[in-house]
Amino acid sequence: MGRDHPLVGAVATIYRRRGARVRRRARHHRFAGHRTRLRLPYYLTLLAQLQLEAGQTEQGLAALRTAWDTLQQNDERHWEAELHRVRAELLLAEGVAAAEVGAELREALAVARHQGARALELRAAVSLGRLWRDQGKQDEAIRLLRDVRGGFTEGFDTADLREPDALLSQLPS
Repeated sequence: MGRDHPLVGAVATIYRRRGARVRRRARHHRFAGHRTRLRLPYYLTLLAQLQLEAGQTEQGLAALRTAWDTLQQNDERHWEAELHRVRAELLLAEGVAAAEVGAELREALAVARHQGARALELRAAVSLGRLWRDQGKQDEAIRLLRDVRGGFTEGFDTADLREPDALLSQLPS
């Protein structure tokens, strides 16, 4: 998809609008003292996700490095799984070897499971399932997605639960 594609322009517009708000919040939290720095990894991970969508992978990885440093300083772990997942997606977009991307996604999955963060576990499973699909590991992807997806009893109309269903429908049964 070239830079002149309408979708690229739409993503860039969304990034400029949403990204500016997220960057302002991140700046505020960075300089507002320890109490508000606790949410800084969350905002920086959101910013990295937006940068991924806008094709700005280097900036996204830089935001995640800052998020990781803050996470380590504050021992704030509740968003750690998503940080690993977004980092894996950025690495994949950069063309990093699938083995490294897979290791990062497995870490995201392990952290989410350890924390009992079911929604983050589902996001990591979808990303890992997509990677495995692309590597020809359909059976592993199906098992993982069905296992994680099966633990949900509500919220079926949310994007996070529709995504594994859509991926499963693309995989041979």
